[in-house]
Amino acid sequence: MSRQFATAILSNGVRLASTPALGSAQTLSLAVRAGSVHETVANRGASHLLSMFGFQSTENRSPVNIIRESELQGVALRRFRDRDLLIWSADFLPSQLDYAAGLLADVAHNTRFEDYEVRDLTVAAGKQTAECLANPSAFAMDLLHNMAFRSGYGNSLFADQAALSAQPLTAVKDFFKQRMTSDNVSLIGYGIDIVDLEFALTNTFKALPTGAEDATAKAAAKYFGGESYIPNLHIEENVMAIAFEGVPLNDARASASIVLEKLLSTNSPVKYGASGIAPYTGKLVATEPASSLIPFSLSYAATGLNGVLLKAPSAAIGGLATDVVTHLKSLTGTVDAAKLTAAKNAAKMELLTTAESRTGATHHAAQHLLLGSATTLASIDAVSAADIQKLVTGMLKSKPTVAFVGDISAAPQINLN
Repeated sequence: MSRQFATAILSNGVRLASTPALGSAQTLSLAVRAGSVHETVANRGASHLLSMFGFQSTENRSPVNIIRESELQGVALRRFRDRDLLIWSADFLPSQLDYAAGLLADVAHNTRFEDYEVRDLTVAAGKQTAECLANPSAFAMDLLHNMAFRSGYGNSLFADQAALSAQPLTAVKDFFKQRMTSDNVSLIGYGIDIVDLEFALTNTFKALPTGAEDATAKAAAKYFGGESYIPNLHIEENVMAIAFEGVPLNDARASASIVLEKLLSTNSPVKYGASGIAPYTGKLVATEPASSLIPFSLSYAATGLNGVLLKAPSAAIGGLATDVVTHLKSLTGTVDAAKLTAAKNAAKMELLTTAESRTGATHHAAQHLLLGSATTLASIDAVSAADIQKLVTGMLKSKPTVAFVGDISAAPQINLN
């Protein structure tokens, strides 16, 4: 991890972590292994809907009461979700720790799941999904996961309203009950002394039940690969996501995966002057201003994806994709020492700056406590050229995954030979 966290464990096994804040405001977060990877065909969309049930009716509070009391106390409520985790957070003044702890405990123990709420939240979730998937890049990345893993990590982050409407409320309740166990939960404080945090939470979270060993993510991590081409002639540029099987968060190669992302990056630290275009894409991107290349390294609890997201007009998309694959192949043989150093420094800088934010620090801590993430500044520093070569060689042995949205007549084929 990039920041030093103090940790503790409650008597029932709930894990705690806390880190100093840069200011006086504090944050308490409830993180749960309840992301979309844990959904099945029987409860598809439950994770999305469950995230929205946070801060709704509980046995002790109505939604109106939560909103009014939080406003009165100056408390800001947030939610976050990805394929592994759901996180509910409260930002508050130092004097409001007991209120925040009680509220999050109410979410964990006493959420009511009222019928009228599920109807309203289903509509709201459907609107969220429509808005997100209207973005071609978001749609391509979601489709990419589906093609790569089919189910599990291939489950969509975005539940459509029709699927949610077809699910009985009991499916969401059962999902909540299965996931809200002491071994799946961690509580993370930002700007809260670990002793104060443990004191505030010992009684409020002691009733969480224990659960069976969580093997859901591992069972859902099988990589398949594949291709999907979706015609859309109404967007200005084609979107193409290309990925290969990556590594999980607790894998020793996870740091090399992050450094590889920076080796593929075209971003420049210079605001004016330098083009910031990597040599292998310079000609295409420079001559096509609408083109862009966004590399990604996505590591989860039990698997990962490494790849690039390309955006380009029809005349440029094929050449850009070919150059990316050519450059990846070259990294199996030679890794420039200066570029490797720059990539490692960029990876460390991103880790540090992300962890300086409340959201970033909380997510890092949750990944460490619940998912086994072991990436640190030291592990990034230790990445060698041989590590990159080995990682890329393994990636290119996997079947590529491609998601293309746009003018499919311009869609290139990925040739690894």
